[in-house]
Amino acid sequence: MEKEIKLKWVFKTSPEKVWDYLTQPELLSQWLMYSDFKPILGHKFQFYKEAKLDCIYGGMVFCEIVEIKTAQLLSYTWEFDIENGKPQYHSLVTWHLSPIEEGTELTLIHSGFTHKTQRDNHEDGWIILLENLGNRIAIQKNETSPV
Repeated sequence: MEKEIKLKWVFKTSPEKVWDYLTQPELLSQWLMYSDFKPILGHKFQFYKEAKLDCIYGGMVFCEIVEIKTAQLLSYTWEFDIENGKPQYHSLVTWHLSPIEEGTELTLIHSGFTHKTQRDNHEDGWIILLENLGNRIAIQKNETSPV
């Protein structure tokens, strides 16, 4: 079984702008979830979202930043479905940002899955979320472009 997700996305903007969308809580809430994120090594934070009937990912995700290099690399733990104070599983989310001629290549690696269903559900979710991120960045570019 494949134990990780690896997705690459290209954004027609700078690594710094993509970094903002990965690290600023008000921007994270536009495409991922609400959070109390702070870009500080060792910071513990939560992503949270209201449960919706059409979404299996309501509730909270518990995280801790384990590696950070501004506009290059962000890695945090990802503990989901906490029951009785213990996570049902523990995984790691890592974002790599690379400047390219077209803008930024963003690579997401989500590793540590123990069940195929967990991995597949998260991959489907990340694809949708990365599309949301691309849409938010495109909208923001249009809002700041001169008329």
